[in-house]
Amino acid sequence: MNSYRMIRLKIKNRLTVLILVCGVLASLALYGEKKASVNVVAQQPVYSEGLYYTDKTQTELFTGYYREYYESGDVKLDVFLYNGRPEGTYVVYFPNARIKEVRAFRKGLFHGIWRTYNESGMLIAQAEYADGLKDGVWMIWDENGIRRYEMYYKNGQKTGTWYMWDEAGLLISEKSYDSAP
Repeated sequence: MNSYRMIRLKIKNRLTVLILVCGVLASLALYGEKKASVNVVAQQPVYSEGLYYTDKTQTELFTGYYREYYESGDVKLDVFLYNGRPEGTYVVYFPNARIKEVRAFRKGLFHGIWRTYNESGMLIAQAEYADGLKDGVWMIWDENGIRRYEMYYKNGQKTGTWYMWDEAGLLISEKSYDSAP
């Protein structure tokens, strides 16, 4: 690996940690937890039934920064966990060290923008959530960067006008949804 790539990787890793730490501080400030302890992963949390625990006894929920690795030693994911649930920015990496997904959580639920990238680093999907429900615009692009779908949700329900484009970028379909019950 050339030195330029190593420097970029180190900067990216430090930036990811900085983003996660900012998310932790913001989350703690948001919830008013003044006595929360934060673990810097000394042990591997145990995942079971949607929660992360400090050990196999599953008696204590894990709070702290968690980084998982591929067998190759490259970073697989970075996340801050609060009371066993993801909180703030959750970053998933491809084995080539490029970002695969950036997810946003609040109180263990999807909340905010979820971005998905291909292995070349191109944005191929973006979705919005609010309190665990689809909420906002969802867009999907193909491998050539052509927008293929644009969809809208409100409180988990389809709403607005949905659009679909062909591989040349020409609009081929529109469908309207009424969000009223």
